[in-house]
Amino acid sequence: MLIDSHTHLYSDQFSEDFDEMIDRATEAGIAHFLLPNVDVESIDAMHTVVDKLTGRAHAMMGLHPC
Repeated sequence: MLIDSHTHLYSDQFSEDFDEMIDRATEAGIAHFLLPNVDVESIDAMHTVVDKLTGRAHAMMGLHPC
């Protein structure tokens, strides 16, 4: 089992092929995705991904170093 320890799946750049990208990651052995929060504006999108990938995507809340 592999874990992607830092991915921003909630970013708009993944919206066009989200399902296909998740399928490719799953085929490659990725079982869990850790989603670090960037800012207040990204929280809703991050939670949408967590809800869509229940038990596989995990929100990480905090301050991003930028």
